Amino acid sequence: MTKLILNPSDLSIEFPNISISNPQRIRILCQVIEYIPNESSLIIDKLPTVTSSSTTNTNNPNLVKVNIFDILNDCSLEVISRGTIINIDGYYDGSNIQPINIYEINGINFIIENIGLLNQLNQLKSLT
Repeated sequence: MTKLILNPSDLSIEFPNISISNPQRIRILCQVIEYIPNESSLIIDKLPTVTSSSTTNTNNPNLVKVNIFDILNDCSLEVISRGTIINIDGYYDGSNIQPINIYEINGINFIIENIGLLNQLNQLKSLT
């Protein structure tokens, strides 16, 4: 089952037992902080309207780097633009995010009620 992630810096906390031999399918809603062209990498962070977890230090945010080299040809310019809200579908192996698909999300859809609902969905635990 794909797990919705609203704070990418919490991946290691959310999945402490994940490894390369046992990756977790994830969907991350996040904001692009920076694109590094010579590394084909995105630096991402949580959406500004999503509440921080208790483990995140607001003075030194834990930004996450995602290598998008394998899917860069399929990405639009908006996906790598600073400040863009994006969706990343992929796998997390305990240390890296392997993206399968990345696309831009219309930020107008993120009204307070929708963000509250996403936060509640993010807190749900698997029944198995």
